[in-house]
Amino acid sequence: MLRRVKKDVISELTSKTEITVHCKLSSRQQAFYQAIKNKISLAELFDSNRGQLNEKKILNLMNIVIQLRKVCNHPELFERSEGSTYLYFGEIPNSLPPPPFGELEDVYYSGGHNPISYESPLSSHSGHPLDVQSWA
Repeated sequence: MLRRVKKDVISELTSKTEITVHCKLSSRQQAFYQAIKNKISLAELFDSNRGQLNEKKILNLMNIVIQLRKVCNHPELFERSEGSTYLYFGEIPNSLPPPPFGELEDVYYSGGHNPISYESPLSSHSGHPLDVQSWA
């Protein structure tokens, strides 16, 4: 497999094209953005004695910028909303009739101890458990 390094192919690449598209925030995004902006106090961020930012204030400011970016990118990153779908999943009533097999019986793996046990329906004709073949 042939791999090429960037320095070898840089002359063959076209110049980078950047397109900036301005779009408006949704009403939900605007509400989140305003809530974050209203929570910020620039006077508290700056050290009043020296007019400089200390390390803790810088981290706080970076966190605020990240929160604002998340709101702008997608409000679901900031606060999840209840999911919705156009599909309707009706409730299954509790009064469904039992399956036509009869009672259930525990089935165990014949090759030794199986940590997973499950129930298999009894055959309504013979009253014995159904023969379930293992393909493993």
